[in-house]
Amino acid sequence: MAFRTLVDGDLAVLLEDAPRHLIADLDLPVEQLREGARADNAWLRGEIDDSLSGVRSRDEVLDGVPVRWYGPDLTASDDVIVFLHGGGWMVGDLDSYDPDVRRLANRLGCSVVAVDYRRTPEHPFPAALDDCVAVIRRVASMPHRGLAVAGDSAGGNLALGACVALSDDGGIDAALALYPVVDPGALGNSSYLINGAGFLLTTDAMSHYWRHYIATESSSRDPRLNLAVADLDGFPATVITSADYDPLRDEARDFATRLAAADVDVTYLPQPGLTHGFQQMVPRIPAATRALDAVYDALAATLRRSVARRPAAAHGDAVGVSLITAAS
Repeated sequence: MAFRTLVDGDLAVLLEDAPRHLIADLDLPVEQLREGARADNAWLRGEIDDSLSGVRSRDEVLDGVPVRWYGPDLTASDDVIVFLHGGGWMVGDLDSYDPDVRRLANRLGCSVVAVDYRRTPEHPFPAALDDCVAVIRRVASMPHRGLAVAGDSAGGNLALGACVALSDDGGIDAALALYPVVDPGALGNSSYLINGAGFLLTTDAMSHYWRHYIATESSSRDPRLNLAVADLDGFPATVITSADYDPLRDEARDFATRLAAADVDVTYLPQPGLTHGFQQMVPRIPAATRALDAVYDALAATLRRSVARRPAAAHGDAVGVSLITAAS
């Protein structure tokens, strides 16, 4: 077996303590699971940076979808990010992700629109994606400079799926997928086999989430959900990060490789020593904070590159750049 970095020391302490704090019974009623997920995120995070309270926010509805808008109204000189939360398309919400989205807005100095999309089991695929696409289209119609879409885990799947759904629109300049769910057929691959228990996200949990999200057999072949079969023509510049101790590690890496082969501008940032969900461990785990800062900075750089290339693209010049970057 190839050598890999040991689990970060602070994170190892958290993992040892996790069974006493994190919800594990997936057979609970869904509202109990959602309440448990809110408590899980709060425990993982530990504290909230007081400076984030200075980020303005307001709740509103865009095209029938509830959102939370962070930062000022858009002008033509502003960048904006549409953020799609994780949680297996089942748990997670605007409140439990509020500190994470505030941190993204604060780090990049731009507006962020967090989407309160419909969740399973009440609303299987494609309800969540339809909500996300509607919000992205609405935001794209507003004055802005650059538009990015970002998400973590199942939200990463939605972010990438929205890029597929909107590939003909050309409105998305950049995408960020934090340890995304990519392939419903990946269960049982090598990263599931070695990381499927003991590292927060489990094989059992992903199986549970997939069963409720995929309502029909045809859904599992839809390229907006199953990104392993997606046509990557017209895909925007993308940042992908994965965690070494994550069952989703291999599918994130493989998707980044496919993007590079398709001549898409892609930055891949694998994170040694970390697990799935490290976004929620900030500021409690310093290594997670450093990793997330690097990922957000990569998104900012990718968005700048993409916006700067627009005039060349308008004249038909080649703009594709393939970039695979390993974290140091």
